[in-house]
Amino acid sequence: MFDPADQPDSASSRATPTGPCAGLANDPQSLAIGATVAAILTPPGRGALATVRVVGTDALRIVAQLCDSDPDRFATRTRNGRLWIGRWNGPGGEPVVVYVGQSDSVEIHSHGGLMPAQTILRDLTASGVLACAWQDLTRRESRTLIEAEAIEALAEAPTMRTAALLLDQLQGALSNRITELHRWLQDGKTADVARELEQLLARAPLGLHLTSPWRVAIVGRPNVGKSSLLNALVGFDRAIVHSAAGTTRDLVTAATAVDGWPVEFCDSAGIRAADEPIESAGVERARRAIAESDWQLVVFDRSQPLTDEDNEILTLCPQPLVIVNKIDLSAAWDPSVLASPSLSASALSRAGVDELLRQLGSALVADPPQPGAAIPFTRRQVQLLHKVRKCLMADDASGCIGSLESLVLGAARRISP
Repeated sequence: MFDPADQPDSASSRATPTGPCAGLANDPQSLAIGATVAAILTPPGRGALATVRVVGTDALRIVAQLCDSDPDRFATRTRNGRLWIGRWNGPGGEPVVVYVGQSDSVEIHSHGGLMPAQTILRDLTASGVLACAWQDLTRRESRTLIEAEAIEALAEAPTMRTAALLLDQLQGALSNRITELHRWLQDGKTADVARELEQLLARAPLGLHLTSPWRVAIVGRPNVGKSSLLNALVGFDRAIVHSAAGTTRDLVTAATAVDGWPVEFCDSAGIRAADEPIESAGVERARRAIAESDWQLVVFDRSQPLTDEDNEILTLCPQPLVIVNKIDLSAAWDPSVLASPSLSASALSRAGVDELLRQLGSALVADPPQPGAAIPFTRRQVQLLHKVRKCLMADDASGCIGSLESLVLGAARRISP
């Protein structure tokens, strides 16, 4: 049986170090077997502590020397997880706390901020350690590529709800399911494999949004209340509101969460025929925002008669949620005349806004997965699942098995010097 635990645990690919590692990266051998590598684990910016992790056969020896200590004595003093507290590079150096998890894995904790961590990393590279990005280090130490991708994705998770789903994948939800598909293929259970593949691919749109928000465009004619609706949805005055039509010329975005799902609302210029160049540019950007969005909130003004432009805007939107706005004013028409279902609201008084958010949350994820569900969450994973399905339809068992193994383990997991 295909078992990820039996596979090598070095990385399948390398990222170019950025931020604190920029300019410190060595040649592509940074993940070669036997190389001692180091990365800054804490993000750039202000903080109480910074952490540099060193991994490799020479990690303990090099760190001991830079802590001005004999390696054997240093190993004895840090045995069984005991901390070493002292100064980096001797009495005048940076105060550090060193933790030795294993003989080939050492963490150095210093004052927060970029300078102390960069100084430690430069001293390590001067002693023969190769600097890399933290993602490289994660991929080198992870048991499977999916595990490494889950760790990287967790660092980008914008909400607690998406983080919880990614944590399930880190704990093996997706890897275990892929292993099960592998076993089913070997047992000839192709119908079970086909059914499970469809379920996994059905969750792919959700998985790809666990680290990036759904884009929701707010569109409509000028002065129907789009900017007021944006402000009501996010709970603060993000967009300028004015009684004059055409106040919004450029795209105004605001990130928030709807039912725990990350959403970026995009308020756009009112769509209408325009001769003035700046307004025309704004209308064109509004049309582009529709094309690039996942959903569209199409706003109608109930206090003014419907126009042909209202209906034309609705036809531009592939995934519309129709909002009949300004219900606090006298009605000029009845929402029942609309061909599409609609929700009545007042952006000014917030009437109907909570229901709008509830309906939008249900539209984004109609069937939220149960805890522990397997969810593909990167484009690489989704592409390989599509490849498995294609091979399955072509009765190509070896192609299916190869793609499943690549999904979990990546390409060549080891890089030779």
